[in-house]
Amino acid sequence: MAVKHTYQSPTANDPTKEISSTRWNEAHTIDAGTVTLAMQADMATASVVYRKTTGSGAPEVQTLATLKADLGLTGSNSGDETAAGVLAKLLTVDGAGSGLDADLLDGLSSAAFATAAQGALAASASQPGHTHAQTDVTGLVTALSGKQPLATVLTNTTASYTTAEQTKLAGVATGATANSADATLLARANHTGTQAATTVLPSGGGTLQDYVGFSTRAAFVTWASGKTPSVGTRLSAGGYAYRYTGSGTAISDLAGWVPFGTPTVMHFGAAADNVTDDAVAFNALAAYLTASASALGSIPAGSYRLASSVTLTTGGSVSVNWALYGEGKRVTKIYVDFAGAGLGVFNLDATTSTGPAFGNFSVHAHSNRASTDILPTVIKAAKIGNAFITKIHMPSVYYRGKLLQCGALANVRFEGIESFNAGYSFAYKDTGAALFSNVGAALTSDTAIFSAGDVGKVFNFSPSGYVSGSGATGSSTYAQAVISAYIDSTHVTLATVPSVDVTGCAGMFEAARVSGSSGGTNLQANAACFRTDHVGAQIWVSSPSSTDRMQVVTITAFVDASNVTISPALTATVTAQEFCAPVMDIGDGTAGNDVQFDDVHIELFAGVALGLNNHTLMRFVRSKIHGNFPADASRITSALGWIFNGGGAWDGGSIADSVVRGEAAWRFFNQRAQNFVFADYYGTYNENVPVWKLGVIGGGTAPYTFGGVVVNGANLRTYFAPVLANLFSDANATQRFQFTGFLLNQTALATSVSQAAFGWGNTGSGTNIGDWDTTTTASGVYNFSVATTGTRPTMYASSDFGTVEVRRYSSVHFVQTAIRQGAAITPLMVWRTYSNGTWSTWRQVVDDVTGAAFTSTLKGLVPASGGGTTNFLRADGTFAAPPSSGTTSSGKAYARQQGLGAI
Repeated sequence: MAVKHTYQSPTANDPTKEISSTRWNEAHTIDAGTVTLAMQADMATASVVYRKTTGSGAPEVQTLATLKADLGLTGSNSGDETAAGVLAKLLTVDGAGSGLDADLLDGLSSAAFATAAQGALAASASQPGHTHAQTDVTGLVTALSGKQPLATVLTNTTASYTTAEQTKLAGVATGATANSADATLLARANHTGTQAATTVLPSGGGTLQDYVGFSTRAAFVTWASGKTPSVGTRLSAGGYAYRYTGSGTAISDLAGWVPFGTPTVMHFGAAADNVTDDAVAFNALAAYLTASASALGSIPAGSYRLASSVTLTTGGSVSVNWALYGEGKRVTKIYVDFAGAGLGVFNLDATTSTGPAFGNFSVHAHSNRASTDILPTVIKAAKIGNAFITKIHMPSVYYRGKLLQCGALANVRFEGIESFNAGYSFAYKDTGAALFSNVGAALTSDTAIFSAGDVGKVFNFSPSGYVSGSGATGSSTYAQAVISAYIDSTHVTLATVPSVDVTGCAGMFEAARVSGSSGGTNLQANAACFRTDHVGAQIWVSSPSSTDRMQVVTITAFVDASNVTISPALTATVTAQEFCAPVMDIGDGTAGNDVQFDDVHIELFAGVALGLNNHTLMRFVRSKIHGNFPADASRITSALGWIFNGGGAWDGGSIADSVVRGEAAWRFFNQRAQNFVFADYYGTYNENVPVWKLGVIGGGTAPYTFGGVVVNGANLRTYFAPVLANLFSDANATQRFQFTGFLLNQTALATSVSQAAFGWGNTGSGTNIGDWDTTTTASGVYNFSVATTGTRPTMYASSDFGTVEVRRYSSVHFVQTAIRQGAAITPLMVWRTYSNGTWSTWRQVVDDVTGAAFTSTLKGLVPASGGGTTNFLRADGTFAAPPSSGTTSSGKAYARQQGLGAI
């Protein structure tokens, strides 16, 4: 540019400046910032500098109006615009509907946009074309579940279909039946094809497999908790079926469920492992059966441990018809793990129990029990009626149990009952550790066993091996004697000399004896024989022989080893009498009747096998009772049976095979009008005691022709003593013992029975028969008199007297022959028979017959050659006229008494 410069002279402050004259048109460069606004002089107000003229050239000064016009601005010349106005102008450029204003970018504030400082938020910001899973949005899956868009064919925008409903609609086949009745749709015949079992489910929750069954009961209990299936639902668990009733607590841990079909102890939680206590399950089943009249319960095969009693009925008078059976006495086994003389394994504790039946199981002592325990009674009841008890096996390993204890039985059938090594006795003194030898009357023990109190006691000993019959000198070496004198603790003297000397053999004393006063509640024994566990035991006590009665009492308290308290009080004074605890104890049953025992087997018992008190019509068929003779004195066999005020029958091939240690094999006390009949009876090995011993008659007047023992078809074998030697002691009426078909082996009858007792060989007055119609009189010769009742022979006057002979073949077949006697009357012999309950008519025995004269009207016998025309029977069977005289001469015919009557 051309610049006019004016040069000045240099000054002291700036010596570099040049001093020159004015100069023009020199080219110079203007430094930045040197041209100021102040240098632009003469600029008019409201003017702007810009070139408007076309082409290049100098800048031009323009006015604001010109500028406004050039910019296309309208309005006032002031240049101010409202926001709306500015927006309106901007919209003409950005397009309508953008929503652009001064604070938003495309309608959003700057806060809506991610920045780099925001890190992850910016990185995760949605980008064009980017998608997310439904689960990325909280609640979206739930909100969309089951929803679907409306099909285009649907116009009803309010309808809503779930996915499941759409699936159903899609599965409907073309032409499917519409609006059919439920019966048609449910009928199996209207459908083909198959359906998966898993799609068929009952109500109440769970899966189909739950209802099909559970392998264990425990799994079922867990599943059933809290579930309420439909009433009637059935399922199985552990092989047993259940039914849901919806109410009740029959099964404690399965509320609402009851056994379906036969209820078993397994339904009620029994484990049958011989370890778990199954008593709770047994009691629960018993309660269920009691509440369900006419019900059958089952004890499946297994081993059941019972740590307490099972109560079959409770209180009052119970009349039910339930039955409880195992699956067999060899496979259903009950192990008793509790002890006590007064306890029972199965208790029928109601006043009267009518109709129960049970059996088919065995009862054992659990291995937890000690050998000294008194095991509970298997069946313990107050009264049982109309019952059936069968196939109970009691193979106890100890002599410490009882098979049955019952107050009364009426119409009860026992069948297949077995008891081995049961019962317990009260030994006088334990001789198990001692061996004995004798030379004559001197008896020596190798152990200090004797005392002064042993004098008068019965002592028994035998060679080693006696029990098996293999003694060195034979079975006759058995010895029994009374101790007559005490020498020292190892030596005594015997009252009688044994038949053989023995060395080093086993021996034992008689059973202990007890004493007590009438009205007293204390029993004092002559030996230390009681223990604390005897409390609760029911024992039978024999009264003195003068009255020969029996009492049943319970031991209530232990005082010491030879002293106990009893209840009820004694009704008579007892002095040194027998007492026992029976294996089958049926006591105090005044109303008992019609009880039968079939195939009852009581083997190797201690005490007394059968105790029958106040019962009639007892019948034992095909039964066996076998005692024992062990060296252990605590196992003394007292008797096969004690019977008081009772009758019955022992028949059908029964066996009483015993070595008896009491007063007799069979003891009868206070025998009344009932007979006890032994038929087809086999008895062996009785040791110096009678087989049958009768007590006094309990009522009536002389001659006591009712009540007694009838023995028919008995086979008795004894190796040791006369079988019936003491039969008629204890004030017996001799005619009450009758026997026929008797067979005694190895002992002569003459040495066993006094024939004079039956009139044979009697040189004094005979016994009065009392009643012509007596059917139980033993064979023998008796008297009759004006006082004899019954069917008197028609030929005899009421004042006649004489003798009667009874000849028996059996209990139902015998002949009765009588002859009247006296100086003022003519002897006349008559006879009749008794057979199977029927008497024949009396018939006269004729000694001298004189024939009557035959007449034309009285027919008679004539020789075949006789004459005549009519009326007389000839020997050839034709009728003829009488001889010429019309009469026959007198003749004699003789009929003599031969054997059983007249011919």
